[in-house]
Amino acid sequence: MEKGLNITNDTDDFDVLIANAQKVEALEVDQDTKVFIQLTGKPSDMLARKKYPNAVFFKDPEEIIEQLKPTPVQDIKPITGDSFLGLSYSNKGGVGKTTSAISLAYCLSEMGYKTVIADFDFKGPNLASYFNIKKPINYLKEGVSENTLNKALTKIKPNFYTLPMSSDIHIPTITSEDLQYVCDYLQERFECVIIDTMIAPHENSYMWDIFKRANLVYAITNQAKITMEEMSMYAPSLIFMGVAPHNIRILINQYSPKQTSIKQVVKAFNKNIKSTTAMPKLAGQFPHNWDEQLKALSEGKYLNKEEWQKVCSEIPNYLNKKPELEEKVEKPGLLTKLKFITHRA
Repeated sequence: MEKGLNITNDTDDFDVLIANAQKVEALEVDQDTKVFIQLTGKPSDMLARKKYPNAVFFKDPEEIIEQLKPTPVQDIKPITGDSFLGLSYSNKGGVGKTTSAISLAYCLSEMGYKTVIADFDFKGPNLASYFNIKKPINYLKEGVSENTLNKALTKIKPNFYTLPMSSDIHIPTITSEDLQYVCDYLQERFECVIIDTMIAPHENSYMWDIFKRANLVYAITNQAKITMEEMSMYAPSLIFMGVAPHNIRILINQYSPKQTSIKQVVKAFNKNIKSTTAMPKLAGQFPHNWDEQLKALSEGKYLNKEEWQKVCSEIPNYLNKKPELEEKVEKPGLLTKLKFITHRA
């Protein structure tokens, strides 16, 4: 844990298996899983070597720490089809903007889409901490190029990547042209690009063109944090940046019908929009289980999957590609697996 790794007892979809030679005999893993086996000095060592000839064998855990660190992606092939660009938005902190963006990206990756989440929250980047990336590259400082972006891009799990940002950002040097280049780079390589943006991005002109080009903007609200009056300022701020009302989707965090009805929330959101043929619409509402959601994300999971699948249900229309939802298959008789959620190239 001190090395930036997370541990879970979940037996599904792990990337790295660590076990001793005696226990590993009882486990079955797919060919993409990286296996580390601790030698015991007993006959089971020989059986483990035979069953997993490509595994990494070690005596002391310190021997493998370097191999478990996040691995930057050196090269990634361009996609051949369309790409979807979705942005998070909020005009106030603490509403769950970043956690919503991460959940959205996780859901899309599980639908079979090659997905990346990028950190454009230049006033407080934190995707690196979510994914335990200790020294993210400041590609803006080094100079935006294919080479620096290749170095900064990190694989989290199959179909899921992140482009984090370091905290040593000199905001006055950020340009719209650089951010457009980053978006071009990502959309050439990923079917779904989710960007977590800063609070109140309408106050920074270099963000406007990114919002204009987005397929959808997810306006993150929160009943526990935002008043109806504050909510009514979301849409005008987005429209000011060039976002069409019909491209705005409302997400409500910590929703409780005891406070306000969904109809009242949507009405407040659209209060200051002149009548149009297609208004912003509600995409998802998430219950008051905030602590559980944060805990799940820290373990590389996300909650309320059915609701997130509803949020994502319209995205295939932008890609002309059906999702590849996998059914969960129970694995009987498996011992508890020690799983490190790491970032593999």
